[in-house]
Amino acid sequence: MATAVTAGASPVVAASSEPPIVYFLHLLQQVFSALLALVSFVARTAVAILNPFLSPVSIFLYLLSPVFVLTNIILDVFVVTPYRIVAWILHAMYPVYVLVSTAFICACVIGLGARLVIHVAKMVLLRSPSSIQAPSIQVTEPEEDEKPKKKVQKRVSIKEERPSVYV
Repeated sequence: MATAVTAGASPVVAASSEPPIVYFLHLLQQVFSALLALVSFVARTAVAILNPFLSPVSIFLYLLSPVFVLTNIILDVFVVTPYRIVAWILHAMYPVYVLVSTAFICACVIGLGARLVIHVAKMVLLRSPSSIQAPSIQVTEPEEDEKPKKKVQKRVSIKEERPSVYV
C-alpha cells in the first residue's frame, strides 16, 4: 500500500512543480476548444435549418451575377484603380511634399520674425511717433495758363462708295 501512495503522489508532485501559467494556459485551451465545438455545432444546425430558405436566394443571386460582375468591373475601373494610382503618386511624392512644406513654414517664420524685428527697431529708433509727422500733401488747382487745353475733335465722316452700274 505504501507503493500505491507513492505512485499516486508523484503525479501531484510533478503537477505542483509546473508554474501556474502552464495550468492556466492548458485550461484556456480546453475552454477555447469547447467554444469552437459549440460554434461549429450551432453553425451546422443553422445551415441545415435555413438551407430550404436560402435556395431561392442563391438562384436569385445566380441570375443577378452579370449585374454584380459589371458593377465590380465599373467599380474597379472608376474607383479602385484611380485610387491606387493617386495613392501611389502621393506616396512617391511624400518626400517632396515634406521638403516644400518645411521650406514654406521656415520662410513664414523667418519673414514674420524679420517683420517683428523691423517693427521693434522702428519703435526703438523712433521713440515718439508724434514728433515725426507725415509729410502733408496739398492739392492745388493749376492756374489757367498751366491747364492743358482740350483739343477740339474734328468730325470725320466716312462716305460709302456705291459701285456705279454701267448700262
